[in-house]
Amino acid sequence: MLLLDLTQHEGPAPPDGSASPGLRLDLSQIDTEVPDGLVQLLAPSVILVSGLEAAADMQRADVALSVIEAESGRAVGSTILIAHCAHPSLFLDPTRFSALSRRLGGLVYDEPALARALGLPEADGRGAPAVLQAARARCVLLAADARVPAYLALPETLDDPSALGRLDAVAKADGFAGLLSAQDAQMAALRGHA
Repeated sequence: MLLLDLTQHEGPAPPDGSASPGLRLDLSQIDTEVPDGLVQLLAPSVILVSGLEAAADMQRADVALSVIEAESGRAVGSTILIAHCAHPSLFLDPTRFSALSRRLGGLVYDEPALARALGLPEADGRGAPAVLQAARARCVLLAADARVPAYLALPETLDDPSALGRLDAVAKADGFAGLLSAQDAQMAALRGHA
């Protein structure tokens, strides 16, 4: 089972120069001084970019991050970006992710967030409404086209290790490489059970 931990790292980067686990930034924050300082201080190896409404938004994040890396003396392109896919228009966008950023490291399908955006009830596994199943499939196809893994975001309320195993099996059957969490409390509950 692959459980990707993108919980926010608190404190400065380790003194040995190794990168912190990850950082989650909303696209609306990318061009502000706050993430600029956070990226310089934390030196994350991965940034989960949320707030995407179109595939081209990843290009905007890539450019902004390139400037931050250059200004902080880090190698441009050293930070991996993972696209958080939760906005309805993102699944209708014909743009290929592969053409937008060489630092793209994966796509994360967030079904509960998409369900909320569409005003649909949350569902798990194969019991999801058809529109959510189509978005799930589209995310896997977009990731395959870009030659990066697709991950399934864990529902915010999931903290039961046995439910984690069932969800992982469903995710793998649907073509996802693994599961992703960006919540500290959830990771604490699940750590050691993956």
